[in-house]
Amino acid sequence: MMDDYGLSLTVNRLADCLDKKDVRMMTYLCSGLLTQGCVEDLRGALMSLGQNAGASHGREAPQVLMELVYHLKRFDILKKVLGTSKQEVEQMLRHGCVLSDYRVFIVDLSEDLGKEDLRSLIFLLHDRLPHGKLDEATSFLDLVAELEKLDEVSGENLDLVVQCFRSIQRQDLVKRIQKFQSGGSPGNCPEPHSLRPRTLRPPCTCASRPVACTSQLVPASRELKMAVSETGALHHQASEAYCMETIPCGVCVIIDSVGCDGEMLKQTFEALGFKVILHSWLGQDEICSVLRETARSQELQAISAFSCCILSRGSETHVHGTDSQGPGLQLEFVKQLFACQQLVGKPKLFFTQIYNVRLEDEQYETDGQWQRSRELQEDAVMTIPAAADVLWSVCSMDSRVLERSGHQSVYLRALRSALLKSRPRRIHLLDTLTEVNRVVYDHNRTSPDRCFVNFGHTLRKTLYL
Repeated sequence: MMDDYGLSLTVNRLADCLDKKDVRMMTYLCSGLLTQGCVEDLRGALMSLGQNAGASHGREAPQVLMELVYHLKRFDILKKVLGTSKQEVEQMLRHGCVLSDYRVFIVDLSEDLGKEDLRSLIFLLHDRLPHGKLDEATSFLDLVAELEKLDEVSGENLDLVVQCFRSIQRQDLVKRIQKFQSGGSPGNCPEPHSLRPRTLRPPCTCASRPVACTSQLVPASRELKMAVSETGALHHQASEAYCMETIPCGVCVIIDSVGCDGEMLKQTFEALGFKVILHSWLGQDEICSVLRETARSQELQAISAFSCCILSRGSETHVHGTDSQGPGLQLEFVKQLFACQQLVGKPKLFFTQIYNVRLEDEQYETDGQWQRSRELQEDAVMTIPAAADVLWSVCSMDSRVLERSGHQSVYLRALRSALLKSRPRRIHLLDTLTEVNRVVYDHNRTSPDRCFVNFGHTLRKTLYL
């Protein structure tokens, strides 16, 4: 049996052979057996595992280290430091394992996720994890470790992981999770049929698919915010497409209350076959009036789809128009306004660029006109049920960028490019918007002017514009 001195020498030799990726993986594997403080000191964690976890499972210290190194796929370390081989460790593990099946399985999944997959997952999980943690994440293990702290993910609950994998079109990984949950393929103690060949050093890199971050499902009752500093929503794969055969195919109302990008959007939707109505420099009451008049128009009866684009100062949930005071017009009210009879069963699309301003609390307690407007909006939201066939995408950024000459929204530029490219290629709108979010995500990695995109939908069919 190895004494503490011999164990210490072995641990130090082993730790010296590990790269950063190995350390992350080994730390995660150990985290189920040790306290957080101990895990943060990897050498101390390995010493503790060798002394305690191995003994509690009837193992000698080197055998515990062998199991850890085996699951790193570092078979060179097995031979050089621990004096054994892959085949000998596999034989040993058939007689029992120390590490958690769940943690070994998660490590195995992480190895099959490429850089594009990781970026997509970071994007999807924006509203669930702090920005700092997302910025620091360099692997799927980092995300899972943080989700475990929030009790969002565990060995008994992998629903969120399944949902995200479906979102990025990794159905192969979904099937592996389902098999693991059914007990069909434990990730730890190997059997000959369950061992999968792996590329050794350098670490495995998975080939990225052309479109890795395709948005898929969030039920209307639980929307995944797609904030693009690091996001997305999920959807059920629709089996049929919305009819878009009318001429024009739809009506698009654009309200530009900041004086930029309105004309660009007008040209974009005209190219997509929409009849476009552009309104510039409207205040809150004027915006509300225009939208009410549009919602009552009988012209909506004869078209296939409706779109509304709003460019305004405001907040994540309200638009102010050109007004500098008051609560603003509730975006939820705008969506509900078009849950009208003329648009039943037709796709209703809302694209909003908000330039964030912070109003003092007393501005929300101004005169009766603002109060009546707010009460009217709140009453509408309470009395009109959530509508089907709706898609909304709201991008917000600091209003100070409007003070710069020639400002254009990176979100709206990306939207224009993606929509015009997707039309001839007949790309599903949700896939198109995922590409928009990818562009915004890349922008946020290099620019201090960060954008945040909140995206969701209740579409029942596939939509091609």
